[in-house]
Amino acid sequence: LELSVPPGLRAVAGGRRLSEDAAEGGGTSHKFVSDPGCPTSSMFFAVGPFEEVESAGFEMQQADPKRPSVGVRLFADGSRAAGVGAMATFLKGAMEDIVDYLECPFPFPHLSVCFLPAEAALDVAVAGVGVLLLSEDLVAGERGTLGQIEARTCAVRALAEQWFGVLVRSPLAEERWLASGLAGSLAGKVVAKHFGENEGAYQWSRKLDLVVAEQDDASPSIAHTGQAGFGLAQELQRYTSSHVLRHKADLLVWMVENRTGAEPFQKVVKAIVQGALKETSGTVGCRLTCEDFFDRAAKVFDSGVDKNWLQSFNERWIVGRGCPHVVVAFCFNRKQHAISVALKQSGLKSANVSGTAAVKCCGKESSGLGMITLV
Repeated sequence: LELSVPPGLRAVAGGRRLSEDAAEGGGTSHKFVSDPGCPTSSMFFAVGPFEEVESAGFEMQQADPKRPSVGVRLFADGSRAAGVGAMATFLKGAMEDIVDYLECPFPFPHLSVCFLPAEAALDVAVAGVGVLLLSEDLVAGERGTLGQIEARTCAVRALAEQWFGVLVRSPLAEERWLASGLAGSLAGKVVAKHFGENEGAYQWSRKLDLVVAEQDDASPSIAHTGQAGFGLAQELQRYTSSHVLRHKADLLVWMVENRTGAEPFQKVVKAIVQGALKETSGTVGCRLTCEDFFDRAAKVFDSGVDKNWLQSFNERWIVGRGCPHVVVAFCFNRKQHAISVALKQSGLKSANVSGTAAVKCCGKESSGLGMITLV
């Protein structure tokens, strides 16, 4: 990648910087080389009046002696130095937490973090190979405590995508939700560690509320949405924002982890990343399909999660729209000393179709993925 930049501006990109030379007209010419196999969709760059905040940069030593330390450089408008420093401290801790959880090194030898004016940013946070493009709003000085938690949650989600989304990605558009959901799972663990389990649980509940509130009979399934490109599909117009679709992807992965248990789930995630690092030695990117993920899951999980359960999960929540609306009513009979419970499912008509398919997969198993039948 070669960029000719006007005077007074600076280029920041993923990949290793080869040179920065004077160009005609007083500008500069920047040359970057990406890692072998890096897809163009993961190559991001930004040009602007950035300054390197050298006081915020840091080196992270890798546990594997064969891998060099990771140099992290941060760029922003000079007036944002204080906020960038605080964010850098958090990102360093988050990187260490994710590396410890995965027991794998950071996948790239460098990371550039650039803070853009909000009006110039593609999104609040975008991840490419070895680069994060974040909105300046995330380091604005006027943010309160809740605002700082929200900002750092967005930043750590983009950081987690260095593993799931850049290193590990889905070859099929309809399966891109999986890498996104795994990145959300990593981010959720960092949030719970740094801000407390209650904050982590609250964020999951907020995601659930937002997704359920937007589900109706016109809402596409997460697989159908992905067929046109996860995050860019026309079907996203049925949602208030692409963030809600990401929330749904996060929740699907969260549901699998809750059913299987934290330790078995961690084994699967670690195996995926470790395999990706071996497979992509000297290159960038490893492909992960839902079939691969479910096959790994069925081999490791031992809590009633077999191929039938995973197939039913796929029918109900991925191929189908999921999210049925269930109303519960109950009363206590003092004479009989018994509680009577009534359940009514309403909402999506499509939930009946996917639910019936899920029941056929589950057989007699009481997994909660089938239909609720009132007798």
